[in-house]
Amino acid sequence: MNSCVDLLVARGPRKARGKPGGVIHLFFFCASLLDEGQSVMGTFGESPNTDVQPDGRSYMLHGAEKLYNDLPSDEAALWDSRPVAQSYRVRSTQPPRAAWKYVPSTYLITENDQAVPSQYQEAFAKQACTAVERCSAGHPPQLSQPEMLARKIGGASARAMAVVGR
Repeated sequence: MNSCVDLLVARGPRKARGKPGGVIHLFFFCASLLDEGQSVMGTFGESPNTDVQPDGRSYMLHGAEKLYNDLPSDEAALWDSRPVAQSYRVRSTQPPRAAWKYVPSTYLITENDQAVPSQYQEAFAKQACTAVERCSAGHPPQLSQPEMLARKIGGASARAMAVVGR
């Protein structure tokens, strides 16, 4: 989503061209917000926690520790046993646009995230976001604190709607 939003779909520029709709706000959590032309690999280098397969798929190693550290150990083991492949190419992809330059955004810093440590999240949020919130969750707040995450997203949505009007 981050590289898809630009002046063609952001609400302000659409409205100025007499077009309806448009993206009014973005909500990020556990995210690496890169600028145009940057890649995860170029910014951070290779991760020792990435298992790259010959077919180009990659998996996160040590998921129970890095991704699911704030879940009870039995739940962390369950989710760790269900790995989802990601294309390794995503690590070298350089986005042509950075959505946060065109649309107001909120970044939820997950303070116990072991995959994207909070000091990196703080730097991303400072660079890119108009609002910053914090929580005690690890990497997947949608698993460990879903009610909190829903409240945070709902609050950001309500504030965005208040700004643009209904």
